[in-house]
Amino acid sequence: MKENVALARYSIPTPVQRHSISVVTAGRDLMACAQTGSGKTAAFLVPTCSRLFANAQNMITRMTPGSYGHFKARPLVLILAPTRELCTQIFDEARRFTYRSPLRPCAVYGGAGVTGQLREIEKGCDVLVAAPGRLCDFIQRGKLDLSNVQYLVLDEADRMLDMGFEPVIRDIVENRGMNRNRQTLMYSATFPKEIRRLARDFLKPDYLFLRVGRVGGTTTDITQRVIEVDPRDKRDQLIKILMSQPPCRTLIFTETKRDADTLDQFLFDKNFPCTSIHGDRSQMEREDALQAFKSGVCPILVATAVVARGIDVRNVMHVVNYDLPKVIDEYIHRIGRTARVGNAGLATSFFTYNDMGIAKDLTKVLQECKQDIPEVLRPYMSRNLQFDDDDDDDEYHRQRQVRPGVTPQQPSMQQQRPPPPNNQSIPAPNQGWTGNAAPAAAPQWQQQQQQQQQFVPQQPPAFQQQQPAPQQPPAFQQQPGWEQPAASQWQQHQQPSSGGWNPAQEPTTAGGWNPNPTWQ
Repeated sequence: MKENVALARYSIPTPVQRHSISVVTAGRDLMACAQTGSGKTAAFLVPTCSRLFANAQNMITRMTPGSYGHFKARPLVLILAPTRELCTQIFDEARRFTYRSPLRPCAVYGGAGVTGQLREIEKGCDVLVAAPGRLCDFIQRGKLDLSNVQYLVLDEADRMLDMGFEPVIRDIVENRGMNRNRQTLMYSATFPKEIRRLARDFLKPDYLFLRVGRVGGTTTDITQRVIEVDPRDKRDQLIKILMSQPPCRTLIFTETKRDADTLDQFLFDKNFPCTSIHGDRSQMEREDALQAFKSGVCPILVATAVVARGIDVRNVMHVVNYDLPKVIDEYIHRIGRTARVGNAGLATSFFTYNDMGIAKDLTKVLQECKQDIPEVLRPYMSRNLQFDDDDDDDEYHRQRQVRPGVTPQQPSMQQQRPPPPNNQSIPAPNQGWTGNAAPAAAPQWQQQQQQQQQFVPQQPPAFQQQQPAPQQPPAFQQQPGWEQPAASQWQQHQQPSSGGWNPAQEPTTAGGWNPNPTWQ
């Protein structure tokens, strides 16, 4: 495994990778929440595959000459992902970490040919990356047996449980013969509290919740810029931004598939090298668009939420929220496509009067990352930067569970009273003390208690509490916003670097836009 990790160009583990490997090696179920671009894919592939290498020869199953047509693949690791693109990306990473090992990875998802995927499974499948729909189809066909699954991984778990896959996943886990002694791992950059409560049904009671940073937080390496625009002026504002920035990989998000197609056609008519991707495209069209974006042939990609989660494209320098999402978690995932693993990036969002529902949480994110606050969001500024999902109440509620219909008992009066002296018992109400010899007078502790009960001050003093003098809150310190270059044009060519880019230092090419730039 160390050789494969080195070949994959991993040198120093990120915090989520370091802690996740320890938890998985210890055999505990895990729910992990870490920032976008923190390396969560390697965090579950490295420990699961590494633990299986030692005994892989005795656990894997392969087709024998007499089992053709009746062979059932028995994967050891089952990884569920919500989208086809994420399945493909995880599969590529699994091939790196299982290189020169007995384990064989496979991927099954909708939109691709069933025959080719069945043929790959029949060759042997030990690490299966699957979308829930195609997985259920193959189980019903009798091509998969989940009784040998040692690790169940839900990548982008909150997305799958929130977008309607929860009944399908529950059916796979509970009714498809999956190994009950498996180890379950869940990973995402956002975990709302209601999704956390739902996810506990798939985890063992002693599971661990790993949180790196704030739940649903983002990295400070992203320069976030919010621009107030009229909905009718979005296209003109987008052209102005693209013309003022040097050419770089730019990802533009829209809310609907129709808007993605129309905006793609609009930019193409303006001679911008762009393409689009959304759920109505065929699998081949989606793969071609993503490949053109990665290679730099079309450095502008207009997309819907289909690529907002988990997709890792190197050197995406600019993310534009042409349409802001309705929830802040989706915003976190979108801007997380840039500034991957310590790099720098820019995120620009168009804010209209239709986006007031996200204004409060968006302002908190900008304040938390010390970004410039536009005038339209200044009324939403707050000194309390706590979000609704910050409270980790899983362990708290588990320890304080009370059975239905049972009221917690309060301590009785006899439990609250101090213990009586030797050879004496606590008397019943309206009865004297009993013992070997009745005392001539009541015990001293009882006399003190009676005196305290009889003493009633005629005029009890009012409770006075010294309130500290209110202090003026410090003035909100803002960092300067993103300064647009004045002289840079879209035709200028930019070579991205590890420390960001400086448009002022870029040479201007006389030939205009280069359709085949050299992207790092």
